Amino acid sequence: MPARRDAKQIQFQGFIQIDLDDIAIAAIEEGAKKPGAIWQSVSDIIDDDYKLGVSYDHDNQVVKTTLMDMDASRTSAGWMLSGQAPSLVLAITVLVYKHMTITNSQWTPFLAQKNKNAGLR
Repeated sequence: MPARRDAKQIQFQGFIQIDLDDIAIAAIEEGAKKPGAIWQSVSDIIDDDYKLGVSYDHDNQVVKTTLMDMDASRTSAGWMLSGQAPSLVLAITVLVYKHMTITNSQWTPFLAQKNKNAGLR
């Protein structure tokens, strides 16, 4: 696990907007069938200094997930990816897919697509 840091060191910058097309959604649904691989990916992502957030939206009956870059040496520090789905495994898989497949774990090129008021999907 990364060394514990003062949460005040990294300030929220906003959300990186990444919309999913039908091909991505199908890949996420397929990937969610392999929860062991997903949880290993989550462990690796956390070890790489990202903060995982999970909450349940009772009104919309969806799980909302976020990843925040907590590494001050990266230009994407403080930026977040978000996801939502009807189940925890699907919502986590959305984040893993966005982080590892779409961005290839490199958020900086996507900062131009940032949106502080981005809707979750």
